Amino acid sequence: MAEFTKGKWTVGSMSDEPFARSCCSIYGEDGRKIAEAKREGFMRLEEAEANAHLIAAAPALYEALD
Repeated sequence: MAEFTKGKWTVGSMSDEPFARSCCSIYGEDGRKIAEAKREGFMRLEEAEANAHLIAAAPALYEALD
């Protein structure tokens, strides 16, 4: 079984980042940042946010495979 940060992951507010228009952060239950979905090139902000929500869903998706 793969090891990963357990618990529910959440997407942080875009305003909680110094480069608020360039990335979305994903946080574990303990509040630690565990990943970022960066906005590259001409990517729309909505696409970066959607990517962040997909990453945040990883623990639930992994559990569903079991």
